Amino acid sequence: MSSVCGPAYEIPDHVCCTQEQVETLSNRLQQAAPLIASCPACINNFRSFYCDFTCSPNQSTFLTIPATQQTTSGKTAVKTVEYAVSEEFKEGFYDSCKSVQFGATNGFAMDLIGGGAKNASSFLQYMGDERPGLGSPFQINFPSIDTPYNRQPLNCADAGLDAKCTCVDCPTVCPTLPYVAPPSSPRCHVGSVSCLTFSLLILYSIAILSAILYYSWKQALRHRQRRYERVALLDPPLSPSANGGSNPLDGLMGRGGEDSESGPSGSIHFRLGRGASLLDPMDHLQPKQNKINAVLRRYFYRLGLFCAKRPIETFAAASVVVALLNIGWRNFKVETDPVRLWVAPNSESALQKHYFDETFGPFFRAEQIFITMKDGSSPVNYDTLDWWLGVEEEITQLASPSGITLDQVCFAPMGRGTPCVVQSISAWMGDGLDQWGDDWKSRVTNCANRPGECLPSFGQPIEPKLVLGGAKGDWLKAKALVISIVVDNFNDDRVKPAMEWESTLKDYLGALSHDRVNIHYTTEISLEEEINKSSNTDIKIVVLSYLVMFLYVSLTLGGGLPPSVLSAVWQWVISIGVALHITKPSAQPRPSLSAIPTMLSVNSKFSLGLFGIVIVLVAVSSSVGLFSFLGVRVTLIIAEVIPFLVLAVGVDNVFILVHELDRQNSLHASEPPAQDDDDSVTPPSPSLPPEERVARAVARMGPSIALSAITETVAFALGALVPMPAVRNFAIYAAGSVFLGAVMQVTVFVSAMTLDLKRAEVRLVLIWIRPLTIVYASGLFPVCQATTPHRLVRTHHAIWRGRRGQVHSPCLRTFSFTTRGQAGRARTLRRIVPHRDYWHSAHQIRP
Repeated sequence: MSSVCGPAYEIPDHVCCTQEQVETLSNRLQQAAPLIASCPACINNFRSFYCDFTCSPNQSTFLTIPATQQTTSGKTAVKTVEYAVSEEFKEGFYDSCKSVQFGATNGFAMDLIGGGAKNASSFLQYMGDERPGLGSPFQINFPSIDTPYNRQPLNCADAGLDAKCTCVDCPTVCPTLPYVAPPSSPRCHVGSVSCLTFSLLILYSIAILSAILYYSWKQALRHRQRRYERVALLDPPLSPSANGGSNPLDGLMGRGGEDSESGPSGSIHFRLGRGASLLDPMDHLQPKQNKINAVLRRYFYRLGLFCAKRPIETFAAASVVVALLNIGWRNFKVETDPVRLWVAPNSESALQKHYFDETFGPFFRAEQIFITMKDGSSPVNYDTLDWWLGVEEEITQLASPSGITLDQVCFAPMGRGTPCVVQSISAWMGDGLDQWGDDWKSRVTNCANRPGECLPSFGQPIEPKLVLGGAKGDWLKAKALVISIVVDNFNDDRVKPAMEWESTLKDYLGALSHDRVNIHYTTEISLEEEINKSSNTDIKIVVLSYLVMFLYVSLTLGGGLPPSVLSAVWQWVISIGVALHITKPSAQPRPSLSAIPTMLSVNSKFSLGLFGIVIVLVAVSSSVGLFSFLGVRVTLIIAEVIPFLVLAVGVDNVFILVHELDRQNSLHASEPPAQDDDDSVTPPSPSLPPEERVARAVARMGPSIALSAITETVAFALGALVPMPAVRNFAIYAAGSVFLGAVMQVTVFVSAMTLDLKRAEVRLVLIWIRPLTIVYASGLFPVCQATTPHRLVRTHHAIWRGRRGQVHSPCLRTFSFTTRGQAGRARTLRRIVPHRDYWHSAHQIRP
């Protein structure tokens, strides 16, 4: 009795009950205990009430039996009992339980144990009515008469541990906030604006006005310092490039030090006027430079020159750094928990949840299934319910590949091995619909209206709105059946069996089908699996976008398709038209299709475009490795967005560097010799080596790349101040990826540009040797076997140095070779032919 009636019940010296009656009482009290256990005063009053009724030695003073009945075995049994309880205990018992809340139904326990009673008499009358479940096995009446039953009820506001309840279940113990009177005086206002807003407007206006005045003052000083001089256009330009001792940086950023030529009045641009830049556009484009820009140009010139002259060392150093950064991939982890993604770890809600999880364990894992009809009717019909009860039985017997069943992972209120919490209409149906026959509709209606009378096997009433959706009061016309399976949850590896069984359940429900039924479901692992599934699907999109960008970059970096390819394709189109008798034959020879790949390989920059794309991927990979090593988890936003973001920024830098290099080549690349009408050969103009041209291109574009990269990095880095983990981690990875990408583009990609430039220029020489044999051998023109490559190279160098060369092969007098240089300007290489009478128009190839 001490364990059944609780510590608040004083056990008498002798009792008026048997061991069997105490065990029966214990089973009945366990049904109600989960509903009211949160309030000690209510559950202890409940226990005392029924312990006195069953075992009190003074039963004869407050219990009478007005009617009896015969059992099936012929024994006399009680039919009606009158239980005389004092008004004080009635009111105290009711008051201690009326506000107790039951979380499973999100309502009050009084709705289940008292039928929603609003007073003490209704409360006791509901408990005394004869009915199954939480009702009485026989009728108990509570007459209002004088009675010696004088037990003192426990109050939920009492200080004792066996009585005091929380504020949620006992409003009496809730603290009362002190009354705060409204402000008697009106708030400070200036017109319709508050004083605070007015003060801030004044401060902002002063700040803006100060900035405008400062800017105007600086502009006035700059205007006063300007001096203009009239210089005759006939004066020599004194171009620094013409002087042997000039600094290669003078044209890019003006002269440093105290040189008078670096100032506005002493610069060539100001002496010759605005048209002077046309004479030498690169050397004197911007003689007057901003100090920061000048410093950056000097730095990037030296950096570009170093990387251009030492590509192998640059690649080696970059490879070591990238390898070290990618070591952090060992700590790579993807964050898919929505709570950890969108809630700051130091927020109040996250701290409270962490405390709850550590103290009481994490909240349960919920698996839900929704059954609706395809024709929009109610699924509460015999056929559908009979089918679903069979399916639910299969789910309870479902086992994972390792043998995990629902009984091993479910939430069982009465301990492992007892019935699981499965909130479903099946809990009202018992062993099946056959048990109720034609009365199954009445059973559903009665259980929905009085859930306390239809306790499931796990012993807790089920709120009808939790299992019948869209009923709107008429439970037999509900639009959906809702089934909720509650599974235990843990903060450690003990949760893995539950996840394994959930995966098995998900596969089972995915294969489940019915002709007239729609089946929708969700498991606790569904969200993470769908996120991962979406991420894996997006990988194809990312790869495809990179391939498309690679093709675009590779083609556009080389200036598009060369005219030679288009001409060859057009000749083949004409030949097809001739074969079909659509057009007339052309007088031009038809090129071989095998020559087109050679033409493409000369002009395209596939390797350089691929290298630019690889740099972007390496930057993202290195950023992930670095921050994974520092413990910053990757989110799916990072995996899906940052590759596109860094690709867009990186491709821009690749284009401006390559196009600026093309511009440098157009001004400073080696020009082939030109032959005049009198057979004299004009020497080419002075040129710069490839390394110098690359360095100048980097000096021109480097400051822009650096400033934009710094701006983007700082902007993303500021995003790391946002407490939301998804945004913070995205900002951190984006800042690192953009920064590493920019660094690699002004170092490693510069070395790659140098090698590609040298490859292109060497290929120009090879074009004069190999492609002649390749193109001619493929059927474009007759093959000339009499001329050896050695003689072609020797003759080429003779003409290149301005000396006239002679070719001893008459076969070479039948063609001229037209090409397009790297700068995009068409030039005719009148090749190795001693007299113009032998020149003949041939094919064009763009290197």
